[in-house]
Amino acid sequence: MDWKSTDGYQKQIALVVYVDDLLARVNLSDAETKQRYEKFVNAMQAKFAVEDRGNCDHMLGYKIDYDKKRGILKMTQKSCLLALLARTGHEDSPGKSTPASLGIKPNVTWCPNPDTPVGKDEIAKMKSRDYANRVGLANWLARGSKPETSWTAGMLSRFLHDPGEEHWKMTDYLMQDLSRTRDRGLVFRRDPKGLTLKAYVDGDWLTDYGNDADNRKCCTGYALILGGAAVSWRSFKQQRVAGSSTESEYYSLWAVTRTVMHVRRQMKECGFEQFAPTVVLEDNQAVKLLSEDVVESTRTRHWDKEYHQI
Repeated sequence: MDWKSTDGYQKQIALVVYVDDLLARVNLSDAETKQRYEKFVNAMQAKFAVEDRGNCDHMLGYKIDYDKKRGILKMTQKSCLLALLARTGHEDSPGKSTPASLGIKPNVTWCPNPDTPVGKDEIAKMKSRDYANRVGLANWLARGSKPETSWTAGMLSRFLHDPGEEHWKMTDYLMQDLSRTRDRGLVFRRDPKGLTLKAYVDGDWLTDYGNDADNRKCCTGYALILGGAAVSWRSFKQQRVAGSSTESEYYSLWAVTRTVMHVRRQMKECGFEQFAPTVVLEDNQAVKLLSEDVVESTRTRHWDKEYHQI
C-alpha cells in the first residue's frame, strides 16, 4: 500500500500474508500512516475474525526480539529447535563446534546393500528410526535461522530414500551442534548509513565438498547480507557437471546474481531501493576476469550463454 502524502513524501504500509497470518510493516509514529493503518484494520475486522496483537514477537515458529534503543533485532526458531532436541534425546548433549565433522562427504557407498545380510539388517534398523523427521526439521531450521547448517542438511536430504548407519551418525553430530547453538539466531543491527546489500558466494570443486563419488556435480553456496546478518542464503548441488573449478565458480556467481536481482527488486518495493551496485565477493580470479570481459576459448565456449547474465 503506497501513497504520496500531502507534504510530498512517499509512504507505505507493507503486508506479509501466509495463510491466515498477516504481518504489517507500518510506521505508527506518523499520524497519517497510523490513520490509514487503523482504517485498514477496522475494515478487516468488519469482514473477518481478526485479532491485532501489536508488535510482532512471534510468527510461524519464529521468535522475534527487539531492542529499539540499540537498533537490534534477533530472530530465532528456538521452540522448534528445542522440540527437535527433545525428540532426538539431545537436550543435554555435549556440543560440537561445527555442523559436520571436518572433511566428511556423504555418498552412496554409505547406503546399505540390500543384497547382503548386513545390508538387510541395516535397512531394517534405519526403517525403525526417524531419519526423515530429523532431516526435515534440520532443513526447516537451515532455511529459517541456521544458515551455517545448510550444507549438512542438504547433503543428508539426498539420502532420504536409502539412508545408512553413517548418515544416521551424521544427524547425531548435527543435533549436537544444534544443541550448542540453541540460543543463537540471526541478529540484525541498525546502520546509520542505511541498508546496503552485500553478497558472498563460493563454488567448490570435486575434491572439496563436491560429490565426485556419485555424479561429479559440484556444490554452490551463497549468502546475502543486510543489516549485519543473512537475509537470503542457499547451499545446493549444481545442475550441470562442471569441467573445471572456474566453471563451478562462474556458475555459482551466476546463481547468486539472480538472487541479488530479486532481492534488490524486493527492497525497491519496500522503499529501500539500492542505487549503488551490489558488491558480490568471490574468491576466484579467473571468474572475476571473465565476468568483466567475456572471452570465449576452448575451455569456456561450451558454457551456457545464460551464465553471462552476470
